[in-house]
Amino acid sequence: MKSSCFIIGSCHGLLCSKFRRTGFYVSNLSTKESKRIPEPEVKFWFWDDFCCVMGFGYDHSVDDYKLVTADKKSFYVYSLRTDSWKKVQGLPNSHKNGAIPVAPGVPLNGAIHWIYNDRGSIKIVAFCLADEKFWEFPDPIPSMEFIDALGLLGGCLCITPYNNGRELWVMKEYGVAQAWTKVAIEIPCYRIRLLALLENHEVILKIDSEKLVLYNSRERTYRYLVLRNFPDVENCTFEGAYVESMVSPCHGSLS
Repeated sequence: MKSSCFIIGSCHGLLCSKFRRTGFYVSNLSTKESKRIPEPEVKFWFWDDFCCVMGFGYDHSVDDYKLVTADKKSFYVYSLRTDSWKKVQGLPNSHKNGAIPVAPGVPLNGAIHWIYNDRGSIKIVAFCLADEKFWEFPDPIPSMEFIDALGLLGGCLCITPYNNGRELWVMKEYGVAQAWTKVAIEIPCYRIRLLALLENHEVILKIDSEKLVLYNSRERTYRYLVLRNFPDVENCTFEGAYVESMVSPCHGSLS
C-alpha cells in the first residue's frame, strides 16, 4: 500500500513532501533525484494526520534550502545544506494563543508566510529564513470570516476567501496593510473553486465542478483546459505551482 502524501511546497524546482509512513523528502521531479530528510524530535501538531505548521523555502544569505515545522510549543528548522535540524527561539503571538494555520507556509522574499485565524481575527505571520525570526503583518487584512488559502499571484501574496471563488485579494506592496487589492474573477458560471496560483498573474480554476479554466487576473481573459489522462476534475483540490530546474536535492545549493 502506498503512503499518503502531503505536499509542503516547492522552490526552484525542488518539491518538499511529507509521507505518512516514510517521512519527509525533498525531490527534483526533472532529474528524478530525491533525498530523505531525517525525522525531527518533534511532537507534531497534526491536522488530518499531517503536521499543519510547515513551510519550505530558500535562504539566499547562505545559499540553502530550509524546511520549517512546529509543535505547540516550538518551531524547528531543517537545513538541506547541513542535513540537520535546530530549534528556533521564540514563537509568533498567534501560535502562542493556540491558533492553527489554515494552510502550509508560502515562501516569498526569503521568508515563510502562514495565515492564522486567531480568535476570529485573521493574521499573517512571516518567518525570516536568514535571521530565523518571526514578524506579524500589520492590520488590517480584508474583512472575511474564513480563508481558503494563502498563495502567490504575480509575485505578490494572495488571499482566497472560503466559499467565494469569484474574488481574490492581492497585496500589491509587500508588508503594507493598505496595499490589499480585490481582484474579481469574471467568468460566466454558477460556482468557482481556485485550484492553483501560477506565475504571470494566472490561476487555474474549477468551474461548475466539471471544467478547468486558466484565468489571467490582469487581462481578465480565460480559456478552457483539456488535459489527457487527467484525474476526475470533480475531485481536484488546491495544489501549488511547480517550476522545473536542475537543482540537486542532495547538495542543498542553488549553485
